[in-house]
Parts: sequence; structure tokens; C-alpha cells
Amino acid sequence: MTEPKWLSPVEREAWLALLSVTTLLPAALDSDLQVQAKITLFDYDVLAMLSEAPERTLPMSELASRTSASLSRLSHVVK
Repeated sequence: MTEPKWLSPVEREAWLALLSVTTLLPAALDSDLQVQAKITLFDYDVLAMLSEAPERTLPMSELASRTSASLSRLSHVVK
């Protein structure tokens, strides 16, 4: 069995920076949006996808795909 190849110091630094962004940024954005606009980051994502669509409409299945959401979750937001 071979030894695992660990990340170099530069790779490790890049990995930790990416991990920080992917875990801390969504929570910070969600918090700011809830305070300032009374919406969640997911709500904003839905609105952003609709704003970019022709005539600002999409079938629910397409909107679910573009937001990586289930139809059930999306239907709660649409209400």
C-alpha cells in the first residue's frame, strides 16, 4: 500500500481558503439578506434566475434545476 500524497503548503492554503469561502460566505450573505431585504439567499437565487430568464418566467422544473432545489422546496418559496 502506498502512502497518501498530502497537499503541498501552497495547495493546503488554497484548499483552506476555498473551504472558508464555501462555508462562511453563504451564511454571511443569507444573514445580510434576511436583515436588509427579509429574504433568504435561496429566495434571492430564485429571483436572480427568474430575472435572467426570457420574460422573467421559467417552468418550475427548470427553475428547480437552475437553483439546485427540489420542486417541493421551490414550491414553498413560490408561495
